[in-house]
Amino acid sequence: MSALWPGIESLRDRINEIVRANVPAGPVALLEAPTFWSVGDNAIWTVEQQMASEFGWDVRYAATTKTFDADRLARVLPPGGTIVFAAGGSLGDVWPRPQQIREAVCRRFTDRRIVVLTQGMHFRDERNLEHAAGAFAEHPDLTLLVRDHWSETAATAAFPKSKVVLTPDLVLRLGPLERTGTPTTDIQLLVRRDIESKWPEGFPHNESWPPGIDWPDASRYDDAWRRSEARYRWFVRLRNRLPKLAGMVTTGEMRVVSQLAEARFAAGVAMLSTARVVVTDRLHAHVLCLLLDIPHVVLDNNYGKLTALLETWTGASPLVHRASQPDEAMGIAERLVSSSGARLGS
Repeated sequence: MSALWPGIESLRDRINEIVRANVPAGPVALLEAPTFWSVGDNAIWTVEQQMASEFGWDVRYAATTKTFDADRLARVLPPGGTIVFAAGGSLGDVWPRPQQIREAVCRRFTDRRIVVLTQGMHFRDERNLEHAAGAFAEHPDLTLLVRDHWSETAATAAFPKSKVVLTPDLVLRLGPLERTGTPTTDIQLLVRRDIESKWPEGFPHNESWPPGIDWPDASRYDDAWRRSEARYRWFVRLRNRLPKLAGMVTTGEMRVVSQLAEARFAAGVAMLSTARVVVTDRLHAHVLCLLLDIPHVVLDNNYGKLTALLETWTGASPLVHRASQPDEAMGIAERLVSSSGARLGS
């Protein structure tokens, strides 16, 4: 991998330097843990657990968007502590709930430092952007780490009172990864099925193409997540039946959430490892393919976040190829397979 992309170590060093400079050792609240099958978000949370351990974060409180409790946060994180929001792609109004929590926290916790780890920014509605700007402006010590030049320009203009720092995507901190299996398919078509898809009526499909899959399908490639999933569901049932116990079981539940995140990330790696070439419009599928040394063809989502990342950090890698339409992407993938030797099963 290092021969193909010599800059990976410098990106890791840059991430470490920026995060250490903005999230000091000491009391921390770490918010927005994932509880869903986005391999990218689960990889991010896994990286953040590593950073917490390595950087001396004393995590006094952690929560998902479903379990977040502002009153409990106020009790357990002392003034002077740091509230850290997980990285991802939700700085905006595409995914409303995380943004609503950020804005509420900025308005209430003005005596704690707030850091939003590396995000892409996109607002569809100007009114929502104005609302966010008002909330962010109320906080005297808010830092936004953003993962591309487009987001940096937009955030600097919209949030002039906040500190904005261009930072590589946190998953790049993992560095080169090893495949966890041998390829069993020539081309893997990994495409979005959600509101960020460029094809809201469904991804176009040709009978000669492989069936399309998305992150939740990673569950079929590795079973290690099942035990953590069962334990997590136990905590969910406990919270629902005995809500007064929710605060008491938070630490145990979040430990299981972190274990589940690591297992789901591993399942995603297992899924990608089965392909010789990947075609995807998933940003973190692109990043993980880079780290796994997998040639891949990138299509964009419906607001350009993959293009933004490629133009800022990763586009120079010879592993990545760009396409604007599915048939173009599959044509490139077919040529990559043909140029690499005999097809599987031939």
